[in-house]
Amino acid sequence: MDDTTIQAIKNHKTLLLDVRSAAEFASQKSPYASNLDVQDIARGAVPNVDTSTPIVVFCRSGSRAELAKQVLTQKGFAHVINAGGYTDLPPELRD
Repeated sequence: MDDTTIQAIKNHKTLLLDVRSAAEFASQKSPYASNLDVQDIARGAVPNVDTSTPIVVFCRSGSRAELAKQVLTQKGFAHVINAGGYTDLPPELRD
């Protein structure tokens, strides 16, 4: 992830979306992330942002994030990036 994306997340111009379960989110989370379980996304839930807002999704390993990316893209979100797993996030975005 480049410095521009990191700054955009910190400045709330890019949504950092944790698609793990609420329990996983509670146990280890980024102070910059919102949580929306991938299962809820698969059932039709979407983040409460404009579809033009860039979104960076992550989970534990990247596989749920990839599913979330695919669904969000199908729902019209134009800029969705799979950042992989929580430990793949840059240190300055982790707790």
